[in-house]
Amino acid sequence: MHMKKFYLIVVAVFAFGLATSCGSKQTSGEKNADNDLEEQVDDEAQESDSEMTAPVEKWDEESVIMKLHLVYANVNTVFLLKEEGKEVTRDLCDEFCTKHWNEVLTQVRALNSSLNDPSEMRFANERFFWNYWGEGQVQPKDIKVELLTNDMAEATFNLAHGDEWMHTKLSLAYENHQWRIDDWLEVGDNGQSLLEDMKEYVE
Repeated sequence: MHMKKFYLIVVAVFAFGLATSCGSKQTSGEKNADNDLEEQVDDEAQESDSEMTAPVEKWDEESVIMKLHLVYANVNTVFLLKEEGKEVTRDLCDEFCTKHWNEVLTQVRALNSSLNDPSEMRFANERFFWNYWGEGQVQPKDIKVELLTNDMAEATFNLAHGDEWMHTKLSLAYENHQWRIDDWLEVGDNGQSLLEDMKEYVE
């Protein structure tokens, strides 16, 4: 009788130990799964941040200057096609400006198309949206870049067209792995912003 009780006690202890071990393994597995999920979320967050954060090799004046030359080389290509009377489907703003700029520009165009009287349009027509790129074949010269916080930069330069030139100032943001134009700014101390003017127009 005592031997039978002893065996029952041994079996009970063994079963308890097995259950505890399984529970521990399950908890450990759950923790590992949680850790894997957290690491995945962290990795995705870092990847997302990296799209908006200029890496060291892009966070310098030379990178901004090179991008401006690239932008205006493309502007010249489009102008040349227009001068030759060819149809142009490229949208320079979509290619070279930030998402925010393009969202506001879309609202401006929608408002303009809803107005029957052109005199009511603050930004009269599509010609206006070409004017801020420059007139005809242009070349950015004497570029000065100021790197700001939060991956923003400002570039001041002369936009030359033959013997004529236009003093230009741009706000740029690092977005989707490249520098993009975020605003056309008034040169001087009055701080006028084309982006803010457009926002005011559609409000």
